[in-house]
Amino acid sequence: MKIYSFDTLPSTNTYCVENFDNFENQDIIMAEHQTAGKGRKGRKWSSEIGGLYFTMILKPSEIKTEQVSSLTQIMAISVCKAVRYLGASAYLKWPNDVLCKGKKFCGILSEAVIENNIFKGLVIGVGINIEQKNIVSEKPFTTLQEMGLTVSKSGLVEDIISNFNMMQKQDFVKDFKKLCPTINKEIIVDGKKGVFEDIDNCGRMILRTEKGREVIIAGDVQF
Repeated sequence: MKIYSFDTLPSTNTYCVENFDNFENQDIIMAEHQTAGKGRKGRKWSSEIGGLYFTMILKPSEIKTEQVSSLTQIMAISVCKAVRYLGASAYLKWPNDVLCKGKKFCGILSEAVIENNIFKGLVIGVGINIEQKNIVSEKPFTTLQEMGLTVSKSGLVEDIISNFNMMQKQDFVKDFKKLCPTINKEIIVDGKKGVFEDIDNCGRMILRTEKGREVIIAGDVQF
């Protein structure tokens, strides 16, 4: 694993996708600032100086497309555990947000790299609010600084990747459920009400509604 640092990039994810063949498995691309940071569903991710923005490249031949969401959630668990170790009461919101006291401080976005209809690998982008002063967000947010934490960005990245490598060898579902307070609670997913009963080995939600159990691939959760 090598870490490549930049002052500014449009998006670490975009850079990794465009230069995928130039890097090795688990190489990390970091940027102090992103001019076009992005989140799920094409949303903009505010990426001012003071945050931690990095993307990990995954190239192992055994990755299958159905594993993409689970690897994203393993990264979310890895971030959550690293921040909890520092003393904050972080927790997970399905599918892959990390929050503290109802406010989001970390977003994760995975993108498959496909060429000529062949799946070549995956990039997993992570954005963590550290100490930014100007964050643009439609939803409540917080920073590690507001949570009373002082962190080394390089140290935090190392802890997250260490957790990620360990988690790939374990049952991530068990860990995700421990860190997700809405398991077995009534929630609303994109307007659909039900009980968040479980997640499967691909990270998909099992929602129990009046009509029975449904498998939810992605969505915005309210509770």
